[in-house]
Amino acid sequence: SNHYDIAQDKGELVLHRFILLAPALGDLRHTLFSVVHSFELYPTAINGNQYNCLNEKSFVLALAEILQSKETKSIIQSMISQSKA
Repeated sequence: SNHYDIAQDKGELVLHRFILLAPALGDLRHTLFSVVHSFELYPTAINGNQYNCLNEKSFVLALAEILQSKETKSIIQSMISQSKA
């Protein structure tokens, strides 16, 4: 399952974390990516400054790249395999 965590810091920024959770592994968590923005949605930074999105289109493209990456697939497959062991 996944979790979505939202926190606000003192600088008027909003932080979102997309967290993978493996209950079968003692609630092992892995933050897949994080998104930071002001109360205006754009510009948005994903994973620090790995992606700087100026609009919805660039944001969606960045998320697609992250979610379809070999690293993401490897992390998910590893968590599934370990959960079945």
